[in-house]
Amino acid sequence: MASVWILSPHNLYCPGCETRLIERAGRFAVPGRPRPVHVGEVGTLRCRAGHPLPSREELYAHRDEQGRPRTAAVWEVAPPDAAPAGAARC
Repeated sequence: MASVWILSPHNLYCPGCETRLIERAGRFAVPGRPRPVHVGEVGTLRCRAGHPLPSREELYAHRDEQGRPRTAAVWEVAPPDAAPAGAARC
């Protein structure tokens, strides 16, 4: 298993800047599947811009209020430490 960063599979966005949140996940190879499976690690949600986040329940409510789907395509992204120089860090 590799530890990677992914876009929120639950399609959660930061209420402060409306960017999709990222979270740490394990990447697992599953026999018979064409792509790896990602399993998010609880408590690792981050805003790329470094905004503090409300509770998970509030994030789900924000998503629903905005009319966003409950799930979205997931792909791996750079870790928060890889933010460009001068960018706010989480």
